[in-house]
Amino acid sequence: MAAPSGFLALPAEIRNRIYEYVLLQHHVSMAPFAINPHTPGLLRVNKQARAEAIGIYYLRNNFKIWLLREQVGRLNHRLPKVVRRVMYQSRWELVVVEV
Repeated sequence: MAAPSGFLALPAEIRNRIYEYVLLQHHVSMAPFAINPHTPGLLRVNKQARAEAIGIYYLRNNFKIWLLREQVGRLNHRLPKVVRRVMYQSRWELVVVEV
């Protein structure tokens, strides 16, 4: 197998710094049930880059997904598997639930 060249030839520490610089947004807003939710291009470069960077993007950013109350009910069985904290906000109240 040929040695990696270009970006993948960089030391892992440098690649991780690049992933952090590009992928850490702290707050990512997403439309509810988007047909094609935006996936950063860096996660689509190749399998190795995706494997190295996906944890930085999904574990270290906060995602804001705006849903109607009825939509949240359909997700209840999945929430503990994919989120650490759920915040519900209406015009009158804000509720935070640690999962």
